[in-house]
Amino acid sequence: MEFESRDLIREPLTRAEILELAEAAGGLEFLVAKRSTSYPRYRDQMTSEEGIVEALMAEPRLIRRPILRTENGLQIGFQPQKWEEAKT
Repeated sequence: MEFESRDLIREPLTRAEILELAEAAGGLEFLVAKRSTSYPRYRDQMTSEEGIVEALMAEPRLIRRPILRTENGLQIGFQPQKWEEAKT
C-alpha cells in the first residue's frame, strides 16, 4: 500500500481539509484528540463547530493521528487492526 506522510505540526491542515475530514469521519468530534496534553487549554473554546475548527487549526496536536484515507474509507487514530482491514 502506498501512502503519503504529512507532518501536521509543520504543515497544518487548512479549514477546508478539517471540514472535509470531519464530514468523512462523521463529525468534528471524531477528529479531536481528547488525550492530547493541549486539550485542557482548548476544551472551553470547543463548544461550537467554529470553535473546534479554530482550535484544530491553532493547535494541530489536538487532531487525532494518524489519519489513514483509502478508497475504503477513513481511519483516524492508532487502530492497526482497522488499517489491515482497510487494505482489503
